[in-house]
Amino acid sequence: MADAPPPLHITLAASSMSSLVSRVACHPLDTIKSKMQATSRGSVTTCISDTLKKEGARGFYRGLGAATIIGVPAGALYFTSYEAFKRRLGDGPASHLLAGVGAEAVACVVFVPVDVVKERCQVHSYTSSYDCFRTVLKKEGPRALYRGYAPTLWSFGAFSGLYWAFYEQLRPSDTSVSFADALPCALGAGAAASWLTAPLDLAKLRVQVHRGADGPSFLRALVDAFKAGPRGLFRGAGARVLFSAPSMGASMACFEQAKSLLLSSSS
Repeated sequence: MADAPPPLHITLAASSMSSLVSRVACHPLDTIKSKMQATSRGSVTTCISDTLKKEGARGFYRGLGAATIIGVPAGALYFTSYEAFKRRLGDGPASHLLAGVGAEAVACVVFVPVDVVKERCQVHSYTSSYDCFRTVLKKEGPRALYRGYAPTLWSFGAFSGLYWAFYEQLRPSDTSVSFADALPCALGAGAAASWLTAPLDLAKLRVQVHRGADGPSFLRALVDAFKAGPRGLFRGAGARVLFSAPSMGASMACFEQAKSLLLSSSS
């Protein structure tokens, strides 16, 4: 049986620190994943070489500004919401899955505009995150920043629910868990959840990166991807796993370590 959840201020502080570390460290992998999913050609190595040739190393960090400035508080909101839902729903795989989906639904209100700007910067040519934000508002209106909210919730919600269900089963039951203990559990949970939800993430990205008002629906994007066979649905899945597993591993391990240190210092 798991111990009592940590106080709110501990969760907020630990999750803010972990979100910042994981976002900065793993953003280049996210860029590769987004570029691969937005097209139907090339491999991971081709994507890396093309990006280096055309944009240089800075190309891997396109969209980092938006992802960091708003993504960090969104990450804090996500972790805090998960703990709140878990308090209400209790322990068990089904409760953890539902708490993960609920936390994502709350965080997506803040995170979706960031995700739209980040992914457009990664796939299209903008001078900065602000340039992308300003251009989208001017040409497509505020609603464009929430394009793909439902697909994002389908994709991230499914990932989040599966991730927490897996992680909570692998994680030691103590309130305080070290970085070394949390890392392999988070890596495994992140890899499994990201692979299983890769088709949903691909469809979500293609809805969001389309410029203009005549973009495909979430279902149409899935159907179009499936026309290339099962491999089409899992386009970029390997890159997604390479991003999500280290990202969630670093984020969760840092969160657990920071939470452990903060709990120790407050006791």
